[in-house]
Amino acid sequence: MRKICIISGTRADYGLSYWLMKNLQRDDQFELQIVVTGMHLSAKFGNTWEMFANDGFIISDKVYLGEMEDSRVSILDQVSIGVKEFGRSFQRLKPDLIFIVGDRYEMLAPSQVALFLGVPVAHIHGGEITEGAFDDIIRHSITKMSTYHFTSTELHRRRVIQMGEEPERVLNVGAVGLENIVNLQFLSKDQIERELNFKFKKKNFLVTYHPVTAADEDAIDDILKVLSGYSDFGQVFTLPNSDPGHSKIVNRLKNYARGRENVYLTENLGSLKYLSLMKISDVVIGNSSSGIIEAPFLGVPTLNIGVRQRGRLHDSSVVDCVPSEITEKLEMVLNKKFHSSSFYGDGDSSSKIINYIKSQQFKVKTRFYDL
Repeated sequence: MRKICIISGTRADYGLSYWLMKNLQRDDQFELQIVVTGMHLSAKFGNTWEMFANDGFIISDKVYLGEMEDSRVSILDQVSIGVKEFGRSFQRLKPDLIFIVGDRYEMLAPSQVALFLGVPVAHIHGGEITEGAFDDIIRHSITKMSTYHFTSTELHRRRVIQMGEEPERVLNVGAVGLENIVNLQFLSKDQIERELNFKFKKKNFLVTYHPVTAADEDAIDDILKVLSGYSDFGQVFTLPNSDPGHSKIVNRLKNYARGRENVYLTENLGSLKYLSLMKISDVVIGNSSSGIIEAPFLGVPTLNIGVRQRGRLHDSSVVDCVPSEITEKLEMVLNKKFHSSSFYGDGDSSSKIINYIKSQQFKVKTRFYDL
């Protein structure tokens, strides 16, 4: 039985890899290993590692990266600690294949360790572009340290091949997160209200704004100024990730929410509540990738603010705007009808991934594919 190890560092990549983990767990050809790290192990970000046990998963190891302070120096500390600790973890677990989703900085550590230990890496969501975040370069770096690649669109597949990866090791499987939308039984509006102890309005916004790490942009004050004029809308904010600059955003949100009965703040909703909430929202607002990939699949429009996601492919229901255009573009989105989109696939990624890896010998790549 071959050991498949999935690394998870945030609530986001847990949601994306849930069905891959669930289906690997059910397959008698594989032994599923789960290693949690990063934000999952931080009380500051909600100790989200507890979601795994609640969903029936067994955590194989916890790799603690130190205190997650709000600075770039802290990132250096976390990655350096991660290299050492993932080295110890992988030597103990002896995985045959390691799965890494996306582009978070903490994923640089297990990628490097796997490279030096000769363990092949399977990378999900390579070939994408997000010019406003240093995740963009991290994503491409992980691609070059990986052997197998599972992309979300055909264009992304071609980009990975352009980077020197052999075509037979690069598959377009669609966006893995859409599988949640296909398989989960969504909560009703009344159920979400009871879960959150929050009363929705006739119309509602779902807002997530993360730090912009590769450009001089901070739109949180612009967003809140506009949203303050929508007191008749329910406004649910999910707090930002651990990227440098998150503390300011969190403080602004807490100040904004104080005394407003139409505003709800949360560290973590989990996939079921988050997607159920997205489905009943009138607009998704901010700069999260979920507004670009999951929201269109549900037929919910997105106001994508600023440069963080610049370059990421999206459907027409995603409306880009700079901070000075928020009022104008938000009104435009509210007054237009949108249909669901399968731009990023049909929500059947995990079966394609598992069928493919069953045919592989799990060898580290040895050559550069030259166009």
